[in-house]
Amino acid sequence: MNAIFLVSKLTVRETVRSRTYGFIVILALVSFACIHLFSDFTSQEQEKFLKDAGLAMITFCSLIVGVFLGTSPIQSDIENKNIYTYLTNPSALLHYLLGRFLGSALLIGLTILIMGIVFYLYLIVQRLNIFIEQSHVELRFLDIIKDSIQKGFFSNLNLFKVFITIFLQGTIICSISFLFSSLLTSSLAIACSILIFLLSHFTNFLIQTSFLYNAFWGHVLQVLFIGLPNFENFNIADAIVLGQGISFQYIGWLTIYSVFLWVIYLSLSHKFISVRSSNF
Repeated sequence: MNAIFLVSKLTVRETVRSRTYGFIVILALVSFACIHLFSDFTSQEQEKFLKDAGLAMITFCSLIVGVFLGTSPIQSDIENKNIYTYLTNPSALLHYLLGRFLGSALLIGLTILIMGIVFYLYLIVQRLNIFIEQSHVELRFLDIIKDSIQKGFFSNLNLFKVFITIFLQGTIICSISFLFSSLLTSSLAIACSILIFLLSHFTNFLIQTSFLYNAFWGHVLQVLFIGLPNFENFNIADAIVLGQGISFQYIGWLTIYSVFLWVIYLSLSHKFISVRSSNF
């Protein structure tokens, strides 16, 4: 267990010092800050647009960070042959992978947390602007701030469920990137990970369309896609924004499903890294 935490600590330290990670986070925050430039709508439309665009930006950022964290450390250790340190003992390699994954998950969570704080600040400021524009009653400054925080933050606590699903998606795509990194070069691993993410969002659509065209091809796609995660199950943002209820029980099932996928992809990564490294 100590070995896992040591590797995870090393992963966090290396990544935080990495210019690439810093560039991704800064670019995401700058892009996030530009959302309000395109929100020339009525107050209700503006709030919905801010939520939709903000959550989409956080999802995209978690995808990029997950792919980066799933490919960069593994590829670097394989190319530099640092992986040999862990190949002497199968359990050591397992501890290495779990440590890398734990550190990556922490960084994905940290990225989502940073963007989530900015997201809620934008909601509070947006509510403050609406309140000032529409209010014709003289109120104390503290009352205006209190009302803006209430409507911008506390009234949107349900969005935390969306952040959980974004985190789960980010960690799943990270584990998929681990798998591709154990088989392919860095550029191919990144490309394949992003392709899998896109395909996984259209799995149901592609299968249903294939069945409408030809039942045989529908069954073929079902077999081909059996190993892919179904990210459509994680798309609860629209339902939350529109005020529909998403239970914590459903979030719990998504978490169990995510853990199941982590185990599969990390186990395959363990196997393929052992095979690939032995060929050096």
